[in-house]
Amino acid sequence: MLHRKLLGQNKLFASLLILLLAFGFQYGVKTSFGWSPDFVLGTLITFSFFLGFIEILFLGAASALLLNWQPYFSPEILMFIILPILVFGVKKYFPWRMEINHLLSVFFGLVIFYGISSYGSLFGNLTLFLKSAGWTLMFSAFVFQVFNYFYPAKEMR
Repeated sequence: MLHRKLLGQNKLFASLLILLLAFGFQYGVKTSFGWSPDFVLGTLITFSFFLGFIEILFLGAASALLLNWQPYFSPEILMFIILPILVFGVKKYFPWRMEINHLLSVFFGLVIFYGISSYGSLFGNLTLFLKSAGWTLMFSAFVFQVFNYFYPAKEMR
């Protein structure tokens, strides 16, 4: 019970640790298999069900800087900030249980991300997109359950 109390007091610190874990997994899969699920984007969308606006904005900006440390602007990286904030703003209007809303948010977040950033990869290689989305959904569901254990969220209705 002590670990639950310690992590319960440090939600932002726990979020940073989970985000770094997502970065590590995403990088590991990319170097091992040549493609990578979007663990970071799925994790950020998951955070919008548990964190406040400022924390989501901070973690999204930190992720954008870690993913693209180049000095030029990338619209795709901006999506890592916009999509979690969008989900944060509209989650109270979702009609289903939080677990279902979360999975649908992550899936449609991926569809929007690939639809805007790389439309050809969304429909050009649908099996690769679905494989990536499946891994991202599984990782995001795990992060959701961990956060729901330590920081039980209330239904947004």
